[in-house]
Amino acid sequence: MDQTINIAHSMHTNPGVYALLLGSGVSRSAGIPTGWEVTMDLIKRLAVMDGQSETEDLEAWYRAKYSEEPGYSAILARLSKTSPERRAILQGFFEPTDDEKDDGLKLPTLAHRSIARLVSQGFIRVILTTNFDRLMETALSDEGVSPVVISTADAFSGAAPLAHQKCVIVKLHGDYLDDRIKNTEDELSVYSDSLNSYLDRILDEFGLIIAGWSGDWDPALRSALERCATRRYATYWTARGKVSKSVQKLVDLRGANLVSVNDADGFFDEIAEKVAALQELGTADRKSKTVKLALLKKYVADPVHRVRLADLLSEERTAVIALHQADTGRQSSEKFEDTMRQRFRAYDAACSTLSEMMFHAARWGERTHDEIILQTIASLIPPSQRSGITGLLDLMIYPGMQVFYHAVAGAIMGRNFALLKRLMKHQFDFKGHARTSLPELTTAYCMSLDTQKMLCENRQYFPFSEHLLKIMEPLLTQNGVDAEQFYIRLETLLAMIVLDQNEDPAVDAWLPYGIFAWNHEDRRRNPILEEAQLHGDEWSPYKAGFFKGGFGRLEAVHTALEEKLAKSSHRWW
Repeated sequence: MDQTINIAHSMHTNPGVYALLLGSGVSRSAGIPTGWEVTMDLIKRLAVMDGQSETEDLEAWYRAKYSEEPGYSAILARLSKTSPERRAILQGFFEPTDDEKDDGLKLPTLAHRSIARLVSQGFIRVILTTNFDRLMETALSDEGVSPVVISTADAFSGAAPLAHQKCVIVKLHGDYLDDRIKNTEDELSVYSDSLNSYLDRILDEFGLIIAGWSGDWDPALRSALERCATRRYATYWTARGKVSKSVQKLVDLRGANLVSVNDADGFFDEIAEKVAALQELGTADRKSKTVKLALLKKYVADPVHRVRLADLLSEERTAVIALHQADTGRQSSEKFEDTMRQRFRAYDAACSTLSEMMFHAARWGERTHDEIILQTIASLIPPSQRSGITGLLDLMIYPGMQVFYHAVAGAIMGRNFALLKRLMKHQFDFKGHARTSLPELTTAYCMSLDTQKMLCENRQYFPFSEHLLKIMEPLLTQNGVDAEQFYIRLETLLAMIVLDQNEDPAVDAWLPYGIFAWNHEDRRRNPILEEAQLHGDEWSPYKAGFFKGGFGRLEAVHTALEEKLAKSSHRWW
């Protein structure tokens, strides 16, 4: 399971039990320098004033010049004598100019904003940070939250109990406006007794989410994590790429969960959105499937979320891809049938959430989402034939077929006929050849009738058609339609579109039969024809390019369909 789902669900279920540990990586995208970068810049100013502007090793120059280790407080004292002067120097590092504001620099990032939303809703109460900036405070203020900020030894000693605080920001290394901030290796190696005591309580009583902190520096903070023996709640450590050996040691020691992220902005935004999705569900089912469906509906509602929609669908298809890569080697005939049925059921399970997601994406999506939907279907079908048993290789098209039908159902229900047109004509590769959705992904075409009967373990004339109706029935019913009648209309429309592709629909051509053909004599009424008559020239399928845009062509296709069904009905009766 995606770890962000675990975090969001746990955070929603246990509001306030997770503390955050934020490092410089959270403020990096805002253009905020690290404490060491500030120190080096201040040393450079001293060097320039001393006529040493070309000095490359600033640390060595400072030691030689002043006979001491570079220290934030000492350097500031050499550059300024009063608090207003120090503030003026530091403003340039941490507070934005008008131009920087216009460029979005030195302002709260998406990560800060997302965290502030979680705090305002009561899901986060404690924020530990090694950062000197005040971006977190600004973001919280914009959300109407006034945090208690603790950054000095005196403040730690007199801090109120955590249980009585709505939000506490613990600035482990100080605030940039206080010249007592910790910055050098010596300063970061030891914390005061009051800070250690306060930090021990937090690490003992709260779960922990670590973001933007490398873990390779700050010895005193590392020691605090190492000495915390309790594990009341989980620890999640976000990282970009592989972590260092020292961090891995800490991860192992705490039994932490490593979470791979691209950046802090995307991570916290995703957590906040998933928690919001859970909130909207209220007391309803909070399992991952429901969360993902809620997120998808949110993403399709705004084209700005196209990338997130694509990522969400891409994540969901991984289970199908894993099944494609499972063993397809030789087996006895008896074992082969069992393997085929097991793989078939596994594909159904792997497609369960994705199929519903595609239904809603096709129903509610805009034109900007069409390509994502089409590519998702194509990505479920391996393009090149692999070595192995032919039956197992042939079965690899089934997930694409199932998801295709759900997308078609969503497009019909949402009257998204422009997407339906593209779904019908979409091309993909399978077993080394170019294919087209219609007819390749229809239930009557993708696999032989004998194979369908074996997989579905029934003797129906349309096993896959019956099977898909059974799968789709709960979803269609939830959306307020008679599942069987809707599915029959879907199959009828597919058959009519196939006939419409022929110059003369009456020619003897292949037809994708399904349960719509079953007991045809009792189903003379064609709801598609009736709907077209009701809407006239404004009928949406005409505008999408179906049936050459007119009722005359539709009627000819309908007549051809009726004749073919009448000739074929003896097969099933």
